[in-house]
Parts: sequence; structure tokens; C-alpha cells
Amino acid sequence: MNHLKLVAYALALCTLMTQWACQKEVIIDPVGEAITFDSKTFSTEQQTWTNHNKNGVDYIVKGRLMFQINSSLNIEPGTEIVFENEGSLVMNNSILHAIGSASECIIFRGLDDAKGFWKSIKFYNCTDNRMAYCDIRDAGDYTSSEFLLYGGGAIIVGNALGDAALSLENCQISNCSSFGLYIDTESELKAFSGNTITNCDYVAYVSANSLGQLAGSANQLTGNIHEQVKVKGGQVRATALWPALPVSFLFSDDTQIENEVTIEPGATLLFEANAELILYRNNSTIGKLLADGSPAKPILFKGASTTAGFWKGIKINAGLARLSYCNVSDAGKTGGNPTGSMYISKSLGDVNVTIQNSSFSNSSSHGLCIRSNTTNDVTLSNNLFSGINGDNVHYW
Repeated sequence: MNHLKLVAYALALCTLMTQWACQKEVIIDPVGEAITFDSKTFSTEQQTWTNHNKNGVDYIVKGRLMFQINSSLNIEPGTEIVFENEGSLVMNNSILHAIGSASECIIFRGLDDAKGFWKSIKFYNCTDNRMAYCDIRDAGDYTSSEFLLYGGGAIIVGNALGDAALSLENCQISNCSSFGLYIDTESELKAFSGNTITNCDYVAYVSANSLGQLAGSANQLTGNIHEQVKVKGGQVRATALWPALPVSFLFSDDTQIENEVTIEPGATLLFEANAELILYRNNSTIGKLLADGSPAKPILFKGASTTAGFWKGIKINAGLARLSYCNVSDAGKTGGNPTGSMYISKSLGDVNVTIQNSSFSNSSSHGLCIRSNTTNDVTLSNNLFSGINGDNVHYW
């Protein structure tokens, strides 16, 4: 490495250390001042954890530490908590306030700095939680059975046992296996700004109904093994803005939009083989998809693999859809009715569709597949088609 590169590296390292000046000078516990917890449950109890060991770790968690039944945990700035291999912090019907500062952040780390060394911080059946200026690292350990029940990631907001809410601001999540952040279907990020998620397997795992909660400001989400947010499909019942992040969204299965969803210019949406994006109508709401890109920032709808017909495509059964400067590729997976990159019908109600300045490519079937009774409800202008294994526009 030449001299200039060494200088640049040193400057970058100094910047990072200034931003995250969280590590205490000594990271061991030389005089036994750390408070140690084995697996334990606190009920109807209010605790405050303090930065009492100025030369080392303040708390050591060896197993599952659960707060429940209206208990609470307040963690003061500068506190350092170390987790052993099976360690976790679980907030069930309780409150966590872990609020550090820019100069004294709160540290949650593993006894070993290996990815996935300890489990996670879990929230369920609780809504008034806040973490600010926290450094969470080395977490994310889970088994397949645990993922089905509890989810997986360094921070888990809600799971099969109950919904939760968390404000997450100016925190860093790093060196974690699985996901930096997990948000369950009905759970909520009340605030999400100024956070960094890096050196994890994936940025996050969210439900489609929670995806809009990642639309915070000044978040740094790059530097992970997979530069993706995994999205579990299902119903999108809330009005949402799906943000343009520096990473892509990866949809695993069918997603039904049942309210108004706006996609920011520059967003990239990837779809697994069995995934489909559906504009839908339920008993009380009707879907709206507003995807207005720009020449400099088109909105991309792509297969997770650049194989013709890799994913199903976009289906409009009812509602309003507006696509401008969008690129739809790798869709048209066969099965059932005539297929294409986009399928438009009135199967659940009236439709109003405008597609302009957009492109459709690499389809194993048609480009646009439009039921003949919707012709007057679809406006097409200045669109491009390439690599279509059928009609560019197919009416039936």
C-alpha cells in the first residue's frame, strides 16, 4: 500500500472512530465490577443500568434476560453490555429506553466479535421503546425453528407472539449474521433516522406492510454481504411510501397492494421466482400504485435472476396504477390466464391504468396482457418493448 493510500485509510479510520467513539479504553473487567446475569425474568420491575465500571464492561448477559408484565429497563449513556453465546435481551409487555449520546453511546456486543455470536434484542407486546446512539454488534444467531416463531436479526420488532413498536435513531448495527433489523407484519418503526447497518448478511427483513417504515432520513445501509432488504409478501393495508434506498428490495412471494403505495424515483424492486405484485381490492379499500420515476432515476421491477419469465409480473385486478419511467424485466412466468410482464383486468373492480415512457423486456410471454373489456381504461404512450416472447401488447 503506497503512502497516499495509507494516509487516506488513516483519515477514514479516524472519521469512523470519531463518529463511533463508543469503545471504552479497557474492554475486560479487571476488578470484577461488571454485573452478571444468567437467564432471568423480571416482572413488574423497573431497572436502570448505569455506566458504573469506567474501565471495563458494565453488564454481562449469559442467557435469556426477559423483562415482562409492565417492567422497564432504562440504560444510561456510555453503558457497555456484553453477551455470551446464548445471550439475548427480550422485552415482552415492557419498555426499553436505551438512549446514549454522540459522545457516549450504549454498547451491546458479543463476548467474541464473531458474526452471530449472541442472539438478539427482541420486542413483542410492547410499543413505547426507544433506542438512540446505540452500537449493536456480533448478534443475529437463530435456528430455523426460532425464525418461524421469533424472527431473526440483531434487533427484532414484533413476532408471532405479539406486535411491537420501536424508535431507532442514530444507532449502528454491525457484524451481525442474518439480518440487521427484523420488522414483523403488524409491528412498527415509529422513527428510523441516522442509523447505520453494515457488515451484516442482509440489511433487514420486513413485511410488505412494514416496508414504508424504512423511509427515514440519513440512514447508511450499505457494506453488507447482500445489499438487499428482504420483503415478506402479503397484504399492504396501510398507505405507504416505498423509498429509494441505496440497496434493493427483494420480494419473496405475492404482495397485494390494498391501499395507496407510492414508489420513490430510483427504487429497485427484485422478485423471487414465485413472487407477484398485485393491485387488489378488499371490502373497504382499493389499491393504488403510483410509480413515477424520472429519466435519471427510473423505477426498476426486476427478477432476482435475469432469466426471461423468472417471476410472475405485475397484476392489476382493480384500482389505479400510474407507471412513468419504469423498467419491468424478467417477468411473464406462465400459468393460468395469458401472462405477461403486466396483466390488466377488471376481475375485482374498475381499473384506471396509465403507462408512459416505460420499458418492458426479457419476458417469456407477452409484454402487456390486457383484457379486452379494459381497453378504454388503459392509456399507453411512448413505451418500449424488447426481448418479448409474445405480443408486445396482447388483448384477449
